[in-house]
Amino acid sequence: MANLQVQVNFLENVVTVDNILVSFGRPHNHKGDFIGLAAESFVRKVKKRCRDEAAPIPSIYDEELGALRNADCDDTVVDMIKQIPTFQSCKSVLENEDFHRLVRRAAVLPLVPDHRVEDVWFQALEDNDDNTDAIMRFKDYVTETWVEGHFHLWNHFDHDGPRTTNAVEGWHHKLNRMCRRAHPNIFVFVEMLKKEQAANEAKIIQITARGVVRPKKKKYRQLDSRLQRLKDRMRQGQMDIVAYADAASHLIHFE
Repeated sequence: MANLQVQVNFLENVVTVDNILVSFGRPHNHKGDFIGLAAESFVRKVKKRCRDEAAPIPSIYDEELGALRNADCDDTVVDMIKQIPTFQSCKSVLENEDFHRLVRRAAVLPLVPDHRVEDVWFQALEDNDDNTDAIMRFKDYVTETWVEGHFHLWNHFDHDGPRTTNAVEGWHHKLNRMCRRAHPNIFVFVEMLKKEQAANEAKIIQITARGVVRPKKKKYRQLDSRLQRLKDRMRQGQMDIVAYADAASHLIHFE
């Protein structure tokens, strides 16, 4: 029996039911927009560098654009450059990334060694040249309230305990449920505190006797491990303080 050779044109739509060929659709012959996708990839790359690096945004944009022009600049590359938005066209988007970096550096200050907090924040101010009223108010607030304040009250670099108030808020919620009334009198409140104290003392006895303690959730254990690795690399001189702060800032979840 002769071999049956079947040539399939992949420029057509094939319609199947339960993996059985039933019909061919209409021809679909337009070419993929590879040049447009490459232009979008360029913008994404610039945005990522704006997030991760401290260089001025216009310099990052010019450097990436120049790299395209200095490559083998054939007609395809020229067409792609034509589709890439100019810096002025995407300036607002890129500057938004610059603002996000400023916010992340402010938020990560508690995870920076207290004697290096000023170095990280002043570098953040130097890298951000946005002097609009709203941004300046934010910069002044962080500087006056936190950076020029008392580091030991909020710095968490050398602490192993909870980094947020979630545990306290959880305990407060539990206390409210135990109370079952909006405005308890002082006698009810004191009695409730006594019960809570007794329960906590019993738990301490259990833990001292090597009782099983509920472990942290997996995602928080992984977060702690990643943060500790960054601290170790910074202490060993494998990354400078600003690089450490930028890397640690990506571990912070913003609502």
